[in-house]
Amino acid sequence: MAAGAAVVATLPPHWRARGAPWVLGYGKNVELVAVACAFGAGAASRWLVTARSGRWAVGAVATIGFAVAVRHADLPALYASWPQLGLVVALVAALRIFWPRAAASAPERGDDLPAWLTVPLLGALAAAAFALGVESLEIDVFHHGEVLASAVDLLQGGRPFKTFIWPHGLHDTGLAALWILLTGKIGTSPVALARATCRALGIVSTYCLGRRLLGSRAEALVACVPLALAPGLLADDARREAEAFAIHQLGVLVCVAVGFTILTARRAHAELAAGIAFGLAYLFRIETGLFGAAAAVAVLGARALDHRELGPARAVRASAARVAELVLGMVLAVAGVSLAAGWPGREWFAYTLGELPRYHRDAVGLPFPWPVRGWSFPAAAPPGVSVAWLVFVLLLLVQAVRTTIVRRDGAPAVRARAHQLLFLAVFAALAVRSSLERSDAPHVLQWSALPLVAAVMLAVALVRDRFAWPRRHAAIAALVLLGLAHYGALEVTVPALRGPRESIAAAASHRRQLAEHLAPNLPVGACADTTFTPTEAALNRGFIDDTCTMEALLRSHDVTELVIEHSAPWYYVRFGMRPPTRFFAFARAYTPAREEELVGDLRARHPQALLRVHGYRALDRFDVPDALRGPVVDAWIGERRRGVVATPTPLGELFFWSEPDVGLTAPAGRGDLDGPEWASLPSAIARAAALGRADRAAVCADGAEGRRAAQNRRSDGGS
Repeated sequence: MAAGAAVVATLPPHWRARGAPWVLGYGKNVELVAVACAFGAGAASRWLVTARSGRWAVGAVATIGFAVAVRHADLPALYASWPQLGLVVALVAALRIFWPRAAASAPERGDDLPAWLTVPLLGALAAAAFALGVESLEIDVFHHGEVLASAVDLLQGGRPFKTFIWPHGLHDTGLAALWILLTGKIGTSPVALARATCRALGIVSTYCLGRRLLGSRAEALVACVPLALAPGLLADDARREAEAFAIHQLGVLVCVAVGFTILTARRAHAELAAGIAFGLAYLFRIETGLFGAAAAVAVLGARALDHRELGPARAVRASAARVAELVLGMVLAVAGVSLAAGWPGREWFAYTLGELPRYHRDAVGLPFPWPVRGWSFPAAAPPGVSVAWLVFVLLLLVQAVRTTIVRRDGAPAVRARAHQLLFLAVFAALAVRSSLERSDAPHVLQWSALPLVAAVMLAVALVRDRFAWPRRHAAIAALVLLGLAHYGALEVTVPALRGPRESIAAAASHRRQLAEHLAPNLPVGACADTTFTPTEAALNRGFIDDTCTMEALLRSHDVTELVIEHSAPWYYVRFGMRPPTRFFAFARAYTPAREEELVGDLRARHPQALLRVHGYRALDRFDVPDALRGPVVDAWIGERRRGVVATPTPLGELFFWSEPDVGLTAPAGRGDLDGPEWASLPSAIARAAALGRADRAAVCADGAEGRRAAQNRRSDGGS
């Protein structure tokens, strides 16, 4: 732990690399390396402490690490996080203390609940989670818009990343498109119903985890009860949102949970079937399939260690064959969907495997190399929940490797438990969310629900086996612990439960909202807006009026092609206009080549107006100023706006202009394009460079990129 603190102190959360000044040094990668280095130091210490000199070396590293923590950490904030730290330490300690021994390991128990009864009971719990998960949405023109715009593009024959960039995967776009087909509605209802569907799938994920970790169908079903009913029916409003978020994320991870269940079953061709599940997980949510596959590879490597009699060479070959079967399953799943649906195609893989991991910190999160240089701790200490999550991940890794390597045991039941723990630990490590950069709990705990819920189930199962509890006692323990666990704060608290009258009122409210989302919407406002349910119309009446005003203005000027400068794709769907480019947000064009592609799309569409949006959760930037994220696009937009008087509207500034019909290359005879062009770039880049946030080599990879940017600007009539 001390080594991890020292590593965090030496790695900068921000640093620049040629061609990617905003990418590789984000806190997520810093924390991954901190966890890895702390784990490596702990593992090495077991070997070093056998000699006196090694003990001195370990002591020196620990002293430096703790000194760094005392010097730079906010100790009062660290002390205030003791409920979170207490939970994760107690949870991992239970895994350590009650780990099965060969003499006391209990055989896997049979089921006392038939499958014909289990399926309808699980369906009823999932349906309850769906009905209680339906909600009325307040407008978010960015997040709701990216889901709705990509779903509409899909239904119009579009292809992911070719005609429109999908923000995340099928769990957003595909489910929203399905609900558009089922309800015939385009608005907030498909988004809300897609979210509720994910929460229903979260119950399926919980059952899969319980079925494998607890060992019986009855116990798994009981474990699903608090997650299905508590957020929407029993818990108070303060806790409901965090619990609903956790269940939603479990639903997104449903294919990962299925793959985990298949992989740890040790049946014939389990690796191939698990690979198919992880391949579908990759399509359902891009990074989760890769996280699950990496955890599966760790399990397959551990299985090679289980058979010492094979020898190193044969063990490596056997492990490689299993990994190949896993990869084959993933390829079959993705290729099958591609052949059946026509996607994913080349654009999907080029973007998700080539650009997203490098330029978007939430996409894949696998670490990249970065320079080691002195850097002080951030002025503000990370929140307690972030510290607790990192401690949980680190301790889970230590315990997983301890059970895999140090505490060797030949009993099949013990080895099966070790493989389950190793999968959870590796998945949690890869899913670490940055507390240095993304200190908001929803992002820090993005995928924490799966390892947390599974760790609770595993701890209950270990205690049950150690003390030979009857199945009903274990089911009650899982029910209580999962009901008391507060996933939004990583602590165990007694929720402020609603009374019978409040619970009945909450159930009636969810039933009414579900009926509204399934029924046609009534027209509202001067323009007869039908994108909101009656309950949502009352919540968003000001937005509806503002949108009607903008729609009337666009019609009065015969605007049929609109460019939205910032990130608000909702308006393209609302005004019935095609997005002018496949980049739903300008900030998603990461490289100069992609930015030139975006500019080419805009020029080819001959847009008639430009809208600089604000409010209603429209994003004018992502992680850094647009001048650094998209200098070429920013330059072109800035020149196109030059001299055009803005028309104020309730949604933002509207610029009426028409794109001239010019080519992408400059006229012949422009020999001055070979000279330095940086002085003529827009003032935004100049300001960024003056602040030291970018330099000429970092904004564009070489002089040719800069010349092409200036070429576009000049051909558009710039000075």
